[in-house]
Amino acid sequence: MNYFPMLNQNSQGIFFMRIGIVLVVFWSFYTKGNGQSETSPNQNKFKHEIALNATNLLSNLFSLSNDNLSTPYTFVYRHRFTEKFGIHFGLGADLTREEDVLGGSNLVAKTVLYDARFGIDKIIPITNKLNFIVGLDAIAGNVKNSSSSTGFDLTTSSFKLGGGPAIRIQYHLNDRVVFMTEGLFYFIRTKGQREEIDPNTGIALFTNTSHRFTIAEPKALFIGFKF
Repeated sequence: MNYFPMLNQNSQGIFFMRIGIVLVVFWSFYTKGNGQSETSPNQNKFKHEIALNATNLLSNLFSLSNDNLSTPYTFVYRHRFTEKFGIHFGLGADLTREEDVLGGSNLVAKTVLYDARFGIDKIIPITNKLNFIVGLDAIAGNVKNSSSSTGFDLTTSSFKLGGGPAIRIQYHLNDRVVFMTEGLFYFIRTKGQREEIDPNTGIALFTNTSHRFTIAEPKALFIGFKF
């Protein structure tokens, strides 16, 4: 995954969106200093929020770069205990299957993956429309890829655990509808396994473990509904 794309034609829209987010943040801090940080009473009465990751949809509509998502979570549920403290849970899953015929052989490839996370949120009201959220997340995920052709099977799987701090910006369109983007700073430990089944050599099994630090830029957009 490329978290730092060059400014080519496909990623210029994402770049300008980030610039806009920065300008909104600076404007919000300015208005906060002028005494405009009150929170709407109607916003505080809603304790639950469900959000959908709309990055794929917007990328297709506006022909923006979609070099995989900066965050794999399709749905996010958030619960606010107080005006400034809450928790959230995220879940994402994907299933793909491809078939092809090459040289008389039938090739089948399948991918199954899921990702989940749980985190705590510290909510910092900036204006009556804008919240700045800092938090700490714990994540887990699994991916399995399998491919087969005449006389040969290959399966790879990996399981990851990790976590780290996260920064989020939440904008209230009205009392119930919100937009949110997030930047993630995760340390991830991944344990992988590769299994090859060849009728001539039998079964070969390989395992490996890797560690990495991931920075995801705030280019995912969530659209949420409070209730």
